[in-house]
Amino acid sequence: MGRFLFHCVQEASIDGWLHPLNVLKDKHPDLFAQHVRKYEGREYVIKKRIPIFDCLWNDVLFLSAISPMEVVQALKHVGGDPPPLKYYLITDRAIELDQCIVYLYEHEDHEDPSQYVRYTPEMITRYASLPDKTLEYYREAIASGDHPLLYRYVPHFLYRGSVWVGNSNVLTAEVVDLDSS
Repeated sequence: MGRFLFHCVQEASIDGWLHPLNVLKDKHPDLFAQHVRKYEGREYVIKKRIPIFDCLWNDVLFLSAISPMEVVQALKHVGGDPPPLKYYLITDRAIELDQCIVYLYEHEDHEDPSQYVRYTPEMITRYASLPDKTLEYYREAIASGDHPLLYRYVPHFLYRGSVWVGNSNVLTAEVVDLDSS
């Protein structure tokens, strides 16, 4: 059985393909405008360069090895009320090795070359759990009334190119209340 990476289902899928923002900017400016809004107040992020690939953050797709179910359950555990989220399950076989790197996200310096490593499929298993630092961030953000970024301090799989999701399964991640009987 293959390993899976996850990407939030959005309208950025065109004819079954997921595209990086800069591809949308050229081919579908309306979708680009819609999706670039998530960076309001953090516009500096999309201007950052990615070592190894020497491209912008907008030139890659951001994928995660962490099950969205783990994310929503962690948010609920620390007092959040996450809405259901839909994610594509992308098999590791859909990823070209030389077009993927992992941003370790151990600290806030996005330009530190030591935070970027070449991808191997085994990394999907290695980075499939939420880091303690992310859980603490969730706790602090929710306690202060903020909406946390879901993948802060989580290793990001950065894919330079488009990914076929036309036949991908979609997972809906929502809180499961195991205490109610």
